Amino acid sequence: MYVAVPICDEALSRELQSLGLQVIHIDLNPHSINPLAELRTALQIWRIVHRLKPSILHLITLKPVIYGGVVARIKGLKTINSLAGLGRFAEPERKSYGCLAKGIRLWLKHFLSGAVVLENTCDMHNLQQLGVTADLRVIEGAGVDIDKYNSDQKSPGSIVKILFASRLIWKKGLGELVDACESINRDGARVELHVAGIRMAHDKDSIPRRQIDRWQRQGDIIWHDNVSAMDDLISRCDLICLPTRYGEGIPRILIEAAACRRPIIAPDVAGCMDILKDGVNGFMYDRHSPSGLAQAIERAIDNKHRFGDFGESGRKIVIEKFSDTVILDQWSQVYNANAHVKRAKDLASASAQRSPGAQVRD
Repeated sequence: MYVAVPICDEALSRELQSLGLQVIHIDLNPHSINPLAELRTALQIWRIVHRLKPSILHLITLKPVIYGGVVARIKGLKTINSLAGLGRFAEPERKSYGCLAKGIRLWLKHFLSGAVVLENTCDMHNLQQLGVTADLRVIEGAGVDIDKYNSDQKSPGSIVKILFASRLIWKKGLGELVDACESINRDGARVELHVAGIRMAHDKDSIPRRQIDRWQRQGDIIWHDNVSAMDDLISRCDLICLPTRYGEGIPRILIEAAACRRPIIAPDVAGCMDILKDGVNGFMYDRHSPSGLAQAIERAIDNKHRFGDFGESGRKIVIEKFSDTVILDQWSQVYNANAHVKRAKDLASASAQRSPGAQVRD
């Protein structure tokens, strides 16, 4: 089995190789709209497929789905397409991507084929409304190890520790979360905001490092940088918040938080609504309400005596719907339905890594 990905981390490359994968580097920038760079990426995928002559092509995220989909049509190959959220291209108000977004929608409508795996029902309905006729199905998230993410209940102290962990782009809502926590603490400290994340230097929506440093100096956040032991950090916090402004697949941090028996806060957007049940395992708010996030945090503070119940409800949801065992079984079914695969479960496990590239299986 081969996996073609942009290798930005040698440790990740070694980890993939330890799983029995043969790793091939491709130049793929998910944020680039440079025509020459995109043509180079498409040609690399063509050369890889031409050389390996795979029986099935597993394409993960939007660009590989488009470029690899063209190659697969020309070569007559079966495809499995993973779209873990339609993301910012689905936002009509994003003018910088207006024409490009229209072109992508047209491509999806007329050329998307094979098995298409989405992470939430909202995205599936959107594609259906767009007129996509491919084999659409939903597998909710990448799955988590419920033994690893299995923290004991934690009773909040007088100050509730909130964790934000995500890519550091403005659209994930960190700025709004900082403002909300500041307003809540105006008459005395009631919440403490912990932040961990991956800096996205090449994304136009990236939060500058100087802004993170400013928040840290002012005492607005406690900065943890890019954390590998996320289960440990979650266990040290009381509440996990992801105030994203756009539809997600199903945010992994929310699944991990729920597995660790931590209440969650998120807006009513695609993906978040699939894991968060308001008043059951956390607090949901209207994404269009300017004060909605602060009000949700206030609700959480007022109900911190119920955090134990919220945590147990969240873990039950994860065990039933989002554990790696449940997700891998569903991926095995996808592979078995599209090819005679002896190692279907191993392939499904590798697919759940959701690396931003084209996975090629021989």
